[in-house]
Amino acid sequence: MSADSDRRKLAAQWQARADADLKSARQLAAYGADADPGAICFHAQQAVEKYLKALLILCGASPTRTHDVTALAEALPDIIQAEMDLDALDALADYAVTVRYPGPFEEPSIEDARSAVVIAERVAATAARHSHGMDDAQER
Repeated sequence: MSADSDRRKLAAQWQARADADLKSARQLAAYGADADPGAICFHAQQAVEKYLKALLILCGASPTRTHDVTALAEALPDIIQAEMDLDALDALADYAVTVRYPGPFEEPSIEDARSAVVIAERVAATAARHSHGMDDAQER
């Protein structure tokens, strides 16, 4: 296998994990008023983090071990970064760790959770667009 093929395979693995997190966020959100907004937000954040890492790998970079989705997006090439709403990504910052543990913080609302899923869906669409674009370019 070529290095390019290995990179695309690894990116696809990250994207599959991201897809699973987004699916979990959507399934939890379907519970409506009985949903746990913190769990939804966590899975949405994790999906975004993994989609961004997949994109970085596709671009030939090695993503850093971080939950900071804004920093990951800022490491992307400008053409991809331009599609990201960095303020929206920044809103996910506390969902990687804080919502998983008890402590003095403001619990996310169901509206926050729905917004987090929308953000994750937008990043998923960007990741899909660019991963397919890379595949198309490889076939030429």
